[in-house]
Amino acid sequence: MKSGNQRGGPNNRRGSRGGFKSIGSRGRDRGAVYTDKVTKIKQKLIHNAKVKKEFYRTLKNEGVLETPDHLKSIFEEGGAEVEDSDISKYEKTRSDSEEETKSDDAQSTSKEKKTQGKPKSSSKPNPYKRAMADVERQEQERLAVIEAERKEREDALKKRQAYYRQRNNLKKKYTEKTSRGQPVMRGQINHLLDKIKKMN
Repeated sequence: MKSGNQRGGPNNRRGSRGGFKSIGSRGRDRGAVYTDKVTKIKQKLIHNAKVKKEFYRTLKNEGVLETPDHLKSIFEEGGAEVEDSDISKYEKTRSDSEEETKSDDAQSTSKEKKTQGKPKSSSKPNPYKRAMADVERQEQERLAVIEAERKEREDALKKRQAYYRQRNNLKKKYTEKTSRGQPVMRGQINHLLDKIKKMN
């Protein structure tokens, strides 16, 4: 017969559970540095939790941690309901404001009729008008310069592409070979004839 507990005995680690475990299977011989680091982290976390718990406990005892009044009124049972007196006050203020706007509209239309006969005075001259015009003119000049540079670049690119196209065609004529590897003289002779014609 076997003696001892089946689960959780001192020699049997099957039933034991724990949070922070070390890497080394034989204790401190392997992974001792890691184990020390883990225990330090664990102790620090426990200490921080205790400090927080104590801090909030003291706040609660002093009465600082109570809910604010405006939140209490929201969460109370009577706070969510709207009273009839509040609705009647709202309707009164709304009707008063409508009457005021009607009277204001009537006064403004009478003023407009009076001013229609008089010519409108011109608005004040803008002191920054000249500066704004200068800035706008400089911007247009800058855009014109940019556009001219862009056109020059496009023209130069077209000329470069035409030059390389012509050079590649000439290279093909000069490097053309027969099936036996001999150079084809026709392309070279035609090119030389064209040069002579240009010179004359």
